[in-house]
Amino acid sequence: MNCRTTHLGLAAVSGAAAVTHCPHAAPTAGAPCNTSDDTLMPFMCGQYASTCSGETNYEAYKMCASTVAMNDANSMACRINHLLLALTSGDSALHCPHAAPTAAAPCNTEMLKGFDCALYASTCSGVANYSAYANCAGTVTANGANGMACRIQHLAAAAASCGAALHCPHAAPAATGPCATENITLAVAAAVTAAPNTTAAPTNSSAGGAPTVPKTGAAAPVSLGLGLLAALSASFA
Repeated sequence: MNCRTTHLGLAAVSGAAAVTHCPHAAPTAGAPCNTSDDTLMPFMCGQYASTCSGETNYEAYKMCASTVAMNDANSMACRINHLLLALTSGDSALHCPHAAPTAAAPCNTEMLKGFDCALYASTCSGVANYSAYANCAGTVTANGANGMACRIQHLAAAAASCGAALHCPHAAPAATGPCATENITLAVAAAVTAAPNTTAAPTNSSAGGAPTVPKTGAAAPVSLGLGLLAALSASFA
């Protein structure tokens, strides 16, 4: 980080200098600090496996190279730091969980990039033999970023210029190519339940009569009164 350190010092001189030099000290540094000589240390997949695989509750990165490809050094900074501590402190039992895919605190807020359902649909739906996820959000929840690392990497490649035809099949539910061995849990589509019919069926006044609607409220007492009056009239006739 020599270049970044130098430009950070220059940025501290004045506000005007900061405008010029802060981009050179950033995680994704601008020129002249964007060379390989000043590259930030990435997450080391081999060191994680060799250092942490013997620990209780060890969690492996299923496609570690894909995860690192999609999450740069800045995005995995906490995990990188704790992996280094696991290597050098002699206390891998303490620090390996912090460097894991599902990281424990203090790295539990460092979220790895997940599968983008909307990007998959918009990028791949026009490709031949496109296959949609029946319940994409549910599938992402069930597998997490670690479980879909290969598909995440190839979806990003598909979204790049002219990459959809080649890479969309690798990001599909039944993935092909390099992601064919990435076995995931596919969530099923939620069942749609029809609303019950609450409309009352009409009733017949007699076996062959026309349908009638039951009377409610004041109408029933009026009908009853008219019927009683007719009966009394008939008795005096």
